[in-house]
Amino acid sequence: MYISRSKITNLTHKTLLLLVCLVVLSGGYFGFKTIFKRHTVRSLDADEKQGLISRNEEYQQANPLDSNSTPEQIYEYYFNNASTLSAIGKQDEAIAEINKAASSGTKLSYSFYISLGLAYEIKGDFKTAKAKYEQALNEAQHDPNLIDDATKQSVFFSINENIERIK
Repeated sequence: MYISRSKITNLTHKTLLLLVCLVVLSGGYFGFKTIFKRHTVRSLDADEKQGLISRNEEYQQANPLDSNSTPEQIYEYYFNNASTLSAIGKQDEAIAEINKAASSGTKLSYSFYISLGLAYEIKGDFKTAKAKYEQALNEAQHDPNLIDDATKQSVFFSINENIERIK
């Protein structure tokens, strides 16, 4: 995880809690890279990009999709691929992969919409990014995984920060 020390010292306790929650709920490392790219992750050099691509290819080979794949496996496959593409700067391809993940039949969480909003924001499509962040806020309000008030407040704060940033 490429988090700069200065960024960590600026994170509040609630933000750190949100970070942990989003990493867990968004599928781990790949979701983390997408969600926090603008705030905490430095630009990747060519070797790091190649490393991400290689790890994603290894994941795809170890977890191929077939007719027996569950909706959750299909979602994770495309979402991980989208996160890698976003991290290496291929936003249009990332958005296409995120939309494939959405068609898997799984219930989409707020972290999905945050990732999609961020991809559109990086691409420069701020109107669509804002709409996706607002969908994230709506989903977070009904997410059964957000079980305590502190976690809910952290998630709402983070999503609202994204909305405010692009106004």
